[in-house]
Amino acid sequence: AFWATYVLELAIERGEVEAAVSFIRDRWSVMMSTGTTWEGFTWWEESGESSCHAWTSHPSYHLVNALAGIFQASAGWRDVTIRPTFITGLDSASAVIPSPIGDIVSSWNRSDDRIEGVIKLPNGVSGRLILPGRNAEAISGDVSYVL
Repeated sequence: AFWATYVLELAIERGEVEAAVSFIRDRWSVMMSTGTTWEGFTWWEESGESSCHAWTSHPSYHLVNALAGIFQASAGWRDVTIRPTFITGLDSASAVIPSPIGDIVSSWNRSDDRIEGVIKLPNGVSGRLILPGRNAEAISGDVSYVL
């Protein structure tokens, strides 16, 4: 799980979000079914192994970037890039980043052939919204979009 965070980060940066999410589903689903995340797939045996490690929580960090699309663009979260990914088989994503200035929110929902999204940036935070098939746009405050 430790090394995978670097591969996931690179995949997401390069736009390979579906591959990254597929990897997370494949490798972490069995851990999540137990109510925790753990390293080592013999945890149920009395082997003395630890059954929970901090580095196995990396998907929670990566999914915020990959699905809700929240990326820090400057120190203190004063600038952000919002680049959500709408992957096949997922109907919604939502994330909140508690920045020093206030909560940064990005969420979207799919219904039928339509995607509706909401972004909330606190005063003092500026952003750049990147959506598929559209030019990047400067944003601030509360923003809604429909695709």
